[in-house]
Amino acid sequence: MKKAGQVLLLLFLEILDHNRESLHLASNSKNQEGEHQMKLQQIHILVVDDEGSARFFLSDLLEENGFRGQFTVASSGEEAWELLQDMPDAYHIILLDWMMPGISGMELFKMMKKDGRFSKTRVIFQTALIDTKHVEEGMAAGAFEYIGKPYDESRLLIAIHNAISQYELMTDFENQVGAKSDLSSIRFENGFRIQSLRQAELLAGFLSQFCSESMIAGMALFEVLANAIEHGNLGITYEQKTELLSGRNWSLWKEEVNRRLGLQENASKYVYVEYEFGQGEMRVTIKDQGDGFEPERFLNLDPSEVIHTHGRGVAMAKSHLSKVKYLGNGNEVLLVACLADKE
Repeated sequence: MKKAGQVLLLLFLEILDHNRESLHLASNSKNQEGEHQMKLQQIHILVVDDEGSARFFLSDLLEENGFRGQFTVASSGEEAWELLQDMPDAYHIILLDWMMPGISGMELFKMMKKDGRFSKTRVIFQTALIDTKHVEEGMAAGAFEYIGKPYDESRLLIAIHNAISQYELMTDFENQVGAKSDLSSIRFENGFRIQSLRQAELLAGFLSQFCSESMIAGMALFEVLANAIEHGNLGITYEQKTELLSGRNWSLWKEEVNRRLGLQENASKYVYVEYEFGQGEMRVTIKDQGDGFEPERFLNLDPSEVIHTHGRGVAMAKSHLSKVKYLGNGNEVLLVACLADKE
């Protein structure tokens, strides 16, 4: 009887500890949502399109969805470049038409890529040219967010909020440089183990400090870590995430992630991360506890899929890192990134 009582007590304490962790996750989620709403008010969007009807439509859409007074409109690539040169820190998101006379959208994007002042600026391409040639050109240049014409309002708003989240994440990475992040809670044996997206953000920011083009590397690392958490450990399928992002309530996806993190069946699931340095590179191994997946589809995107609400993270990592190699059944991946030059 005494032994049975001890077992029941241990079981009760384990459930209590898990419930505390669930409440902690819920509290953190609410705090992060509040911070996100405050940051939204500081975002400024630059709309660039040579068609007056497109500028009118986008202006109306932004005003009706909480961005009144938070956007500027340009009718050409030349005008947009002047605005960017005059106030390089003023614009955080750019809705950029691909085909314009004079400086095209892609030419403007490449000009920005060469200027370090715009390393955090997120660009969303508007285009009717969803074909292999243009998608390959865009992805090779680092463009991963596309909106097809004619516009799908819900898809456009999701793209804007995705871009804002990316901008916020890169700002966090920038703020982490030189700072001493407390990673003690996720250290494990020779590396780390994580469960939540917030832990993925912290770890990606820490590892990115060792890489050249640290903020871009951080984004790539985060995308793969988030994939391991969402789709690996929590079992959220591509179709389920598409459904969660299909409406205008873009918080549904994060709510579902937090709900699944709070389930007892996922309490002991972790993503394990190890890293090592050598020959000017950092090698990162990430392993989740899911059933794996077929990565080829996501490493080499079909042009028709670039306008989907998600699914570009693995391809982005492949573009920005030296190597992305999935192992076994797909629940383990090796990432290789170039190290930053020592000053």
